[in-house]
Amino acid sequence: MTIHGLNTYQSHLTTDRGFRNFQWVLPGVLARSAQPNYSGKDESHDISFLQADFLKKKGISCVISSNQYELPDHSKTLLATYGIAYYHFRIEDYHAASPQQLKTAADIIEANRRRGATLVHCGFGEGRTGTIVAAWAMMKHMPTQAGVNINTMCTPSSLKDNFGVETPHQTANIRAAANLPATPYPPGLGFQAVASASGGSAQSFSGPGGIGMPNAASVPSINFSSIKTDDIEW
Repeated sequence: MTIHGLNTYQSHLTTDRGFRNFQWVLPGVLARSAQPNYSGKDESHDISFLQADFLKKKGISCVISSNQYELPDHSKTLLATYGIAYYHFRIEDYHAASPQQLKTAADIIEANRRRGATLVHCGFGEGRTGTIVAAWAMMKHMPTQAGVNINTMCTPSSLKDNFGVETPHQTANIRAAANLPATPYPPGLGFQAVASASGGSAQSFSGPGGIGMPNAASVPSINFSSIKTDDIEW
């Protein structure tokens, strides 16, 4: 199924070269998958030569990970050898990237279009991945589509059905990144209204977010100098 030119998220268990749940959101621009060699939870993982070659042949020139664990240095070096940039946002399962992180990820995806496609993954490839994908869609893709009501698309049910977004916190941060008003949630869910990076309000956990800073791999042929990472939220 598609929605305004994007393939909607389809949860499946098919594995290709160690990438479970691999699918195109926008062919040639954005793909999503589970963590390489996913076995049921976030864990330390590597990229093999076979997997790097698989990504290269798919036209992937950038990987954005929202897994709790980042790749070891030798895997980052391997990706760089294949001309694939790597960015890591340290996010625990069922947590959400901050609005500023979502803006940064969307900018990375757009900048990388000059070189090829971007792959986004987390653990299983659903909630955290869907949050980054949906935020990119609302900020970069949907404004170019005629007749799209972004506010209507940024509801919990729409984001879940079309992108795999899982939690109210993830929905709230997508809305904040897209400069939309906060969606009220029923009391008792552990969320509260807080000021967002966009100047409005967003829903946030009353506890710690567990969100880290992205780590960028240096690839000589790519220039992300226009992307601001200094104000990433923790």
